[in-house]
Amino acid sequence: MNIRRIFDIELSPSLPYFVTTFSIFFIIISPNLFSDGMFMDGIFYAAISNNLANGFGTFWDLFLTSTLSPNFKGHPPLAFGIQSIFFRLIGESFYVERIYSLFTFFVSSLFITGIWCEINHKKYRKLAWLPLLIWFTIPIVSWSYSNNILENTMDVFVCLSVLLYIRGTKKNSLILLLFSGVMLALGVLTKGLVSLFPISILLWYFILFRDKTSKVYFTNSFIYILGILLPFVIMFLTFPKSYISLKEYVNVQIIGSFKNVQTKDYRFWIVWRLIQELLPILIVVLIFTVFKKRFFCENYSSWFLIFLALGLSAVVPIMISLKQSGFYIVPSLPFIAISFALLLKKNVFTLTEKFEITKMGYKFFYPLSLLFLLLSIFLNFSFANTIQRDHDLLHDVHKIIAEVPKYSTISITKNMHKNWSAHGYFQRYGNISLDDKNTTMHPYLLMKKSNTCSLKYEKVNLDLKLYSLYKKL
Repeated sequence: MNIRRIFDIELSPSLPYFVTTFSIFFIIISPNLFSDGMFMDGIFYAAISNNLANGFGTFWDLFLTSTLSPNFKGHPPLAFGIQSIFFRLIGESFYVERIYSLFTFFVSSLFITGIWCEINHKKYRKLAWLPLLIWFTIPIVSWSYSNNILENTMDVFVCLSVLLYIRGTKKNSLILLLFSGVMLALGVLTKGLVSLFPISILLWYFILFRDKTSKVYFTNSFIYILGILLPFVIMFLTFPKSYISLKEYVNVQIIGSFKNVQTKDYRFWIVWRLIQELLPILIVVLIFTVFKKRFFCENYSSWFLIFLALGLSAVVPIMISLKQSGFYIVPSLPFIAISFALLLKKNVFTLTEKFEITKMGYKFFYPLSLLFLLLSIFLNFSFANTIQRDHDLLHDVHKIIAEVPKYSTISITKNMHKNWSAHGYFQRYGNISLDDKNTTMHPYLLMKKSNTCSLKYEKVNLDLKLYSLYKKL
């Protein structure tokens, strides 16, 4: 693939900036990227994908454990299906979900670069590293790519959809607009209806550009929306089970979240979390503009407003429900990062131009960028195979799965049922399910160390930190 030909970007002067930018990302993420232990949702998603790769469950009928969501309907299946391919190709190592997350990171980075090159004049295209730097220095971004969340895959589809829409509109290509809509359909199959927020670009583009006749605009919009709907029509007619599966997902996850689930006390929590995540870059933008004695209006563009509105379109609708989490804002951040980069581009361009004129300074930056790269590689190797999260739990899980046969079910006590991470780790690493309903049914029983066993089990001599494992007499 000739990146320069596709994006019309001069890579030579930009290369040290790109190298430094990606090195900074890998330095930030190094403690968690190749270490063991993940956020609960990421463990579940890896377990489901691994199960699918091993023939447990099907694409439209996912399987978590035999006792917890044996018919998993919490999310649409596409991300699990794609990740299961990585498990088939690589194996069951805990590196698989990390490699998959890195894959989605690089693909999303490619599409963000493409968007930047589409909306900027040629001289600014060599700053394509700038939105990337802003994007993954937002704290929640590095967290998301080390915790295997579905938003990582969703980012790929929404970014590609926006890229295809912009390029299709510029080239008056109905095929590109159709495929832009198809990408949103794939986003829905990844994370559900929240993936449809890029549709708002139709409104923002119409308001801020007006460079098309009404007939052309409405034709383009029709083709775009047709691209979203057509895959579902074909899918429902070809695979009737897909309709049943997605209907169950809507009932469980969407309708259920309005009726039964409340994780926050007030609806504006998600907006406040977005402000917290963006606070560092907001401060940098303010300092940069004040220092350079330039105001925002000098960097104003319609594209800035479009991408800021696009990012907010991904966050504001979440306020409808009180089921909110910090990582729900992740899909908005590539577009908000692009908007901030558009604010800074003239100032940064001026600085880089001065830097390139001074040959000695520019020559010094090449080895410095390579030094950052080597440092990022060293740090990632240093943290590899360590445990950065759930240390005691993972210690016990690995000890127990070495004792208990694969594909077993272990009895647990009622007070352990809501330890969701334990369910995930046992399934992910040992294909072992935990059952709190049939305490005496299974050959093994797991209890907290503080509890005593009065049943007909004998204690297994294992060096455990949180639990005690018993085997039926």
